[in-house]
Amino acid sequence: MMESEAPHFNLIDEPWIPVSMTDGSFGEVSLRELFKKATSIRTVAGDIPQQSAPILRLCLAIVYRTYALTHEEYLKHGEEVDPIELWREAWEDGTFDLSLLDSYLDQVHDRFDLFGQKPFMQVAGLKYVAKEYDPVSEFIADVPKPEKFLFSMRSKAAPETITFAEAARWLLFCLAFDCAGIKSPVVGNTHVTSGKVYAPKGIPGIGWLGAIGTVFVQGSNLFETLMLNWAVNNGPKSDSHFLIPDDIPAWELPVQSADLGVYTAKGPVGLFTVLDRRIRLVVNEDMDAVDGIIVCYGDIVQPIGASRYETMTVWYESVKKQKELNLPRAPLLPKTHDASKALWRGLGPLLLSEGQGIEDELRPGVVCWVGTLRDEGIDDLPRTLCLHAQGVEYGTQSSVITNAYDDELDIADILVRIDSGASRCAVGSVNRMERAVDYLVELARDVEMIAGARTVSGRYLDDIREEAYLALDPLMRQRLRDFPSDCSPEDYCAAWCVDAKKIIASIGGRFVSKFPQSRFERREKREDKQANRRTEGGSIAEAERRFNRKLKEALGV
Repeated sequence: MMESEAPHFNLIDEPWIPVSMTDGSFGEVSLRELFKKATSIRTVAGDIPQQSAPILRLCLAIVYRTYALTHEEYLKHGEEVDPIELWREAWEDGTFDLSLLDSYLDQVHDRFDLFGQKPFMQVAGLKYVAKEYDPVSEFIADVPKPEKFLFSMRSKAAPETITFAEAARWLLFCLAFDCAGIKSPVVGNTHVTSGKVYAPKGIPGIGWLGAIGTVFVQGSNLFETLMLNWAVNNGPKSDSHFLIPDDIPAWELPVQSADLGVYTAKGPVGLFTVLDRRIRLVVNEDMDAVDGIIVCYGDIVQPIGASRYETMTVWYESVKKQKELNLPRAPLLPKTHDASKALWRGLGPLLLSEGQGIEDELRPGVVCWVGTLRDEGIDDLPRTLCLHAQGVEYGTQSSVITNAYDDELDIADILVRIDSGASRCAVGSVNRMERAVDYLVELARDVEMIAGARTVSGRYLDDIREEAYLALDPLMRQRLRDFPSDCSPEDYCAAWCVDAKKIIASIGGRFVSKFPQSRFERREKREDKQANRRTEGGSIAEAERRFNRKLKEALGV
């Protein structure tokens, strides 16, 4: 098919973004329509939940770029405008300046067509060296494959084609979450080894959103969501995210070559639109659907240094990478989600900052930003904030997606204020619950061994741990959502721990009561060789007393 014969599907004009509306209805909208209806749209959806974050970041990049260009115009006319005041004006208006957005979308209109000479986020004419193209099923995360069976809601019959709207959504997902591993070489790639292409050494080869633990703030409608994540900075210690030289979205860059490279972050707009992969969608003969895909490595993000501009992840100091690269200080790397844990279990890094400089700020930039808005006295900010976390987990050498993560956590606004006493008390309470659950698991092991078991399986203990966290989950979410600003955080957290103690003690009591032998029959200390640890001896009654003592110690009540 010649490029001149290609179909047209422009994402600015054509409906392709699934949305749920504030009135409970559902539909699909174009990019232009999305901004016009932002106050009536509740959330962006997708074929799977993990499509919503890439779509949200695309929309945010458009907002960042539109208002940054407007800011540049002010400067040209000698008007100095505080970026926070630009933000405040849009927030108080309750809507974006649609004339600005429409004007920008008109300027870049030709770069948002899925097909043609400059296809959106793709490389025109991209070809594999040794084959024609991959079936479209390879493009879709929830299509069951023999070695890649993932949270699927589809039948095992792989689709032969997908619509243009579906293709647009999966294109963004692929750029964000594509697996690492060996890729088939494409014409123009200069990094081929024995007929294979590998990611650059020392850098995660997965898509950028797969390498971070995405967290964004979700408002009551899409306008609020976009505004709350439109972070002017990563907190009061950071540089402004406006007017950053070379922070250009992918669609304003020259057409990309087929080769791969290492991408160094220059600003949020670039990170939100980075072309992690070289891709081309293949259209079927009828030119009314996509039936194939060509994918190879593209601009692989260098995570070191990205913390200055990536706003949607927790960070950690990597001593390992410091030693490996012989650096003077530990670099910050993004922390991914653990699919086995609810979001509240990782509360500390979400709410508590570390150190004195931007390089030491470990919280997500969007959380820092909302805290900054509070300190700036912005009116009518939501009193309850919804933190929405998404991601995927990878298997062997990150070559396959094995699990998905999607969790929401409502927290009181006082908890995002920088290092407030409330946030420290809340994080301390979560840490106390973790220790209490550890003691519950210890009780379960001791009781089983005292009752005569030769060993206690790790899976059994994991099930107990999971049961405890599931039992605590409603309490934890309610307490974080309702954290008050008008009473002592210490008193509130003490009452919280009392409620948690009742839940955990009840589960412990059930373990103890299920054994028929005398509660006072004694056993000597025994070694659980499978677990490589010694179990406390004594009777079941003594084990229960030890547990109650440790539970009080852990929870402080």
